[in-house]
Amino acid sequence: MAYRIAIVEDEHIVGLDIRMHLENSGYVVTGIYASGEDALAGMETAPPDLAIMDIRIQGTLDGVETARLAKERLNIPVIVLTAMADESTLQRAKLTQPFAYIIKPFEERELRTAIEIALYRHHMEQALYERQQLFSTTLASIQDAVVVTDLEFRVTFLNPIAEEMLGATLEELDQRDLRSEYELEALTGEPVDLDSELSDPVYVVRGDGARLPVEVHVSPLRVSESEQTGWVIVLHDVAERLNSERLFREQEEQLRQSQKMEAMGRLTGGIAHDFNNLLTVIMGYAKLLGEELETIDNIDTDTLLADVDGIHKAATRSATLTRQLLAFSRHQIMERRVVSLNQIVADMEKLIERLVSDDVSMHVDLAAGRPVVHADPGQIEQVVMNLIVNARDAMPDGGRITLATRNRLLSAEDVKQRDGVEPGEFVVLSVRDTGTGMTPETMEKIFEPFFTTKEHGRGTGLGLSTVYGIVAQSGGFVDAESELGKGSEFSVYLRVHSGSEERDGREAQYDDPSRGNETILLVEDDDGIRALLSRVLSKRGYEVIDSPNPAEAIQEWDHIGISVDLLITDIVMPGMPGTHLAELFRESAPDLKVLLMSAFPESYLDEEERERLGMHFIEKPLDPRAFVLRVRQILDE
Repeated sequence: MAYRIAIVEDEHIVGLDIRMHLENSGYVVTGIYASGEDALAGMETAPPDLAIMDIRIQGTLDGVETARLAKERLNIPVIVLTAMADESTLQRAKLTQPFAYIIKPFEERELRTAIEIALYRHHMEQALYERQQLFSTTLASIQDAVVVTDLEFRVTFLNPIAEEMLGATLEELDQRDLRSEYELEALTGEPVDLDSELSDPVYVVRGDGARLPVEVHVSPLRVSESEQTGWVIVLHDVAERLNSERLFREQEEQLRQSQKMEAMGRLTGGIAHDFNNLLTVIMGYAKLLGEELETIDNIDTDTLLADVDGIHKAATRSATLTRQLLAFSRHQIMERRVVSLNQIVADMEKLIERLVSDDVSMHVDLAAGRPVVHADPGQIEQVVMNLIVNARDAMPDGGRITLATRNRLLSAEDVKQRDGVEPGEFVVLSVRDTGTGMTPETMEKIFEPFFTTKEHGRGTGLGLSTVYGIVAQSGGFVDAESELGKGSEFSVYLRVHSGSEERDGREAQYDDPSRGNETILLVEDDDGIRALLSRVLSKRGYEVIDSPNPAEAIQEWDHIGISVDLLITDIVMPGMPGTHLAELFRESAPDLKVLLMSAFPESYLDEEERERLGMHFIEKPLDPRAFVLRVRQILDE
């Protein structure tokens, strides 16, 4: 490739002579200019690869000034040509950093050598400049902070990310010792040095107190294998990663806790199911025994009745424990309706006052309006009582309990960590105490079954796990806040229902169980319960046909058919669930009334299905009086 050269020479003959020499050497002359103004204009129109310029030329610009402008504006290398010049002019020429000097007169070989050296030097400078630009652009574009220092860790370079991370510009940190300007701390808070091995993330502590978690990589800056000139320090921001790891650990712990509670739930639910059947028999026969003793003369009935009452009370307390187990395991039967949370709390105030001691003050603060929820009122009462008892026990030296309700609108951001909870309007029931409070370690375990901080014999460890189970089964969630020495607050969130408050039609009061003479088909696979219920019903005048399983019940139905007034059946039975048995009988007797029983029916029947089928339900363990009242109520509908 032939290089293009511009000649700036005010003596025309000299200019032509130079042109001849250049063309003889294979160069292309783009123009001969007598003044600096003409030269700049011509070189801008037809850019050359190099300019040969006399110092003394025509016009207002001399050769030195023209050379400076050619380099700054057009990046054109210049060879200075002169016959003679004073010292000051030569010094000015040096400032323009010419690529060569040629003294007139010159030889063609001398000219060609100067040109080749100038072009090569210009090419190398351009390559170096482009590499510097690539280096600067690369460092500016990467997302890590890059700091270059000398051997004493004095700062010589910062990329933009480093300036932002360190909160200072290169001008502010230039030649300052990085170690004295910024402290490094391990994530545990212990100081570390740049000179040490830094394999784990550390905190960079800025002058404004900000602590930035980073990974630090320190590499030697070398000009050769044997000569080191400084250090390259790369700071990688790990705040997002550490936060993600923290969230992952929290979610992992939540999953582990959920799996643990689910496993315990299955275990306790199964135990409660079998225990409820036994309690039904114990409570039932104790009740019957008490009724019969009242009719016998000439014996110490008071003593015997007290013994029977003791049996009944013990069984009743056991039944309460099984209800807690079922609530914890989320297998308790929920008979939900639209109720006012404020009304439930208001109706319980006197009971609550009896739960707390004289040295505990009770304050109730109910939200404006009557926020209604779709829940089982009996279960909500149990939640309130458990939270109040828990708060009371946290204040052995007395204190204050605040029971409050309030309305709360939860956004998507509020519930993003709550699996299965959608944003919307909630009513919050909170119980706050001024008691001993809890450590973070205790807070992690409070909803675990059988976990308690009370001394042996003072608690079962099921109170808060029962609350957790009831609220979760009701579609809500529980939050807890506590600080050691400053008390605790538990907040129950239940979704606000759009319907109107319902009255409980099942609350009809009877002074005594009503007798009857209707025909009842009783299907129960537990022999003890079947015998007990058959006796209780027969004693009230009902005609009872009992079957131990659905298969025998179907045979009985084929004989008596539509003469049956009420079917009482357990839900969980061998061969066929009680609900399917009832639907089979209703094919021939559509108006058949049905009362379902179970202690553990969640896998076979939910609330919506029961309402769709138009069937009644009673939960085991059964109290004989409540049982016959319910039977009479259903028959009288």
